[in-house]
Amino acid sequence: MAGRGALLRLAVAAGASERLRRAHALSAEPPPTSADVLIIGGGILGCSVALHVAQLGHSVVLLERASVGGEASGLSAGTIWDAGLPDPPAAPDLASLSFLLRSGSSAILCALRGCDFTRCGALEVGCTRGECEFLHAQYERQRAAGLAVEWLPSAAAASLAEPMLRGGSVACAVHTPLSAHVHPALATLALATAATGQGAAVREGARVTSLRREGEGEGAAYVAQLSDGSRCAARHLVVAAGAWANELTAPLGVEVPVAPVKGVVWTSGPRAPGELRKILFGVEAHLHFATHGDGRSSEGAIPAYCTHGAEGNRRARHLYGRQCGPADSHQIIFGGDRIPTTLTDYAVPEESVASLRKHVGELAPSLQACGCQAKACTEGGATPSFTRRTGLMPFSADGRPLVGECAAVGFANLWLACGFGPKGIMEGPMAGRLLAELIVAKLGARHDREHEVQVASEALQWLDPCREGGVRRT
Repeated sequence: MAGRGALLRLAVAAGASERLRRAHALSAEPPPTSADVLIIGGGILGCSVALHVAQLGHSVVLLERASVGGEASGLSAGTIWDAGLPDPPAAPDLASLSFLLRSGSSAILCALRGCDFTRCGALEVGCTRGECEFLHAQYERQRAAGLAVEWLPSAAAASLAEPMLRGGSVACAVHTPLSAHVHPALATLALATAATGQGAAVREGARVTSLRREGEGEGAAYVAQLSDGSRCAARHLVVAAGAWANELTAPLGVEVPVAPVKGVVWTSGPRAPGELRKILFGVEAHLHFATHGDGRSSEGAIPAYCTHGAEGNRRARHLYGRQCGPADSHQIIFGGDRIPTTLTDYAVPEESVASLRKHVGELAPSLQACGCQAKACTEGGATPSFTRRTGLMPFSADGRPLVGECAAVGFANLWLACGFGPKGIMEGPMAGRLLAELIVAKLGARHDREHEVQVASEALQWLDPCREGGVRRT
């Protein structure tokens, strides 16, 4: 696709992709022909599963068709909303799972080296009376659950926490001091590198052209045919291919309800450190979906929680932003829209860019004063004041990720790890760790891991890929 290489170079750390590749060198040797676990997809989910399965003593092959972290994982903003865990512990449900995944992912990413992990705190900001009432009700529920949240009841209080908000439209905020951000491409590469250090074989440029199952039931093997003519077989197959998951599983006779949704990201040029202290999250879209429903279409063409409808009509504005670390020259990055699209559409919608710039200016007019909203770059022009890009996020039809085994539809030992939409970096590392526990439990008895397996099983039941409206056999 024309311009795709330039877009990826931009996404993977401000033109420093070659430097990062040298720091996180992955083997160019042909992949092994067999393993206990075969993983397809080198995003944050696939790399986390690979690391944690390998740590538990089993052979792993991970195949990535292009570059590790080259799609949604590396193209994301790298924000991690984290309010800790409920205290006392909550009964297992979808909400408590979200807190577990985010807190656990934060801990995993914090332990990685060289990925610009920064625990700076985040502000969810409200501008209207309705948004402030929505945020305050959310805050009261979270405070009652023992989560690490703080209520900032006024524009002055919010501006004290984040001076860039002075003079803007923000009227209140919820502060989560544990929230953090990470360089997403570096984090994904670091997980892949850690996996190889545990014995996993991670191969880039390994494009799978077909999948087939040989045999039936628990004794079956999954065989991946690669574009270079080689093959790899494993008893357990993990599909962690993001928006492309259904393309891979369709030849097996498994339909995965995941669709590509375009995210639009705007990035400034190099900035001085400390200009934007906090991660910022707008609440307009959250209020819209809480009020009007999640917006999914009955036929599944439009997944839940998209900012745009089938005809491209805008439903609500969404916004998140942060300042990057030294690996990205302290750029300021904002993102927002979630637009249903196709697997080949990386075009940047000008309407989205204009809307995002306007939204940022309303919340933080100081960003305009410092030149962050000057003219966009063009190829061959001078050093850009800001650039823009898109990435394809894997949205599930109902808005819940698909993590677990497909045995209920007749495919034992076929595992899915996809459908996280915009939350891959935020929740994927811990989800990968939990999934690894379930896979290893089926590979052989580990009596020393019974508690961990029970925790994983109870947690991931809420993301069962075979739930109503989930995967189906074709």
